[in-house]
Amino acid sequence: MVFEDGEFKAKEPLTGFEDYWFAPPVGLLPMHLSLHSEVATIPITFKDKGVKECFFKINYWGMAKETVEKVKILADFGFNDEEPIEIDGKPVSPKDVLIAKLGNYVPPIVEFLAPPKNQPPDWVKEIVTEVKGTKDGKDVTYRLGTLTVKGALPTGVAPAIAAIWLGEGRIEPGVYPPEVALDPETFFKELEAVDIFTQVTKTNML
Repeated sequence: MVFEDGEFKAKEPLTGFEDYWFAPPVGLLPMHLSLHSEVATIPITFKDKGVKECFFKINYWGMAKETVEKVKILADFGFNDEEPIEIDGKPVSPKDVLIAKLGNYVPPIVEFLAPPKNQPPDWVKEIVTEVKGTKDGKDVTYRLGTLTVKGALPTGVAPAIAAIWLGEGRIEPGVYPPEVALDPETFFKELEAVDIFTQVTKTNML
């Protein structure tokens, strides 16, 4: 799902490819559209700012390209279809067959522990948010990059900090998206304690 031309729209998986430059040592990686919760809330939260477009992209869902291509082949052959087909006089859902076949699959321990081949050394990861718009009559791009050498650590640390803040009464109880509930500067400062660093850059277009 993306927010495009002021409305939410569904896109096909593995579309919207583009090469994107991340901070060193991550470098240039191919990115594609993916479903993510930020897209559901940011256009609503910042509606008064005139948000016209919002999307989320990822590098092969964080997996090796080869793994994604194997899954795509299965989907292309129809193994993701829920509509039953008749086999020996009995209706069978291709998707149910796929789930049953893969449900007990355990990958080799070496492959399971090894980082995906498309990942930079030491599991370096950068999560980037770009905001493009007009300010004082000029086109401006803000880039917020959160970099860590500890891979998936931000996935666990971010909600842990939010839970602590909630317990300390620093967050108002209720259901709110992160961009509303958390004070960003204080939040990013606390991430630095576990070697997750955020840098903001601003580019003016003439």
